[in-house]
Amino acid sequence: MTEPLADPTIGDEAFAATILQKSGGGGIADVRFYLISWRHDNVVASIFINGFERKLTFAQALELARAQERRIARAAE
Repeated sequence: MTEPLADPTIGDEAFAATILQKSGGGGIADVRFYLISWRHDNVVASIFINGFERKLTFAQALELARAQERRIARAAE
């Protein structure tokens, strides 16, 4: 089930959500997905990343999104 996350404060508007895919093997290989999408002026961007639960954090996903946002802002100058 998709779980919306707090406003990621990136770009002009943003949305973030997470999904946990259970492995059925006692949690050893559960996979966490993060979706972060945002708008910068008239550009819409998003990232969708995944990693093992407890290894990939929302903070790491947000840092990747912010790095992309910096690239978009530089290109728009």
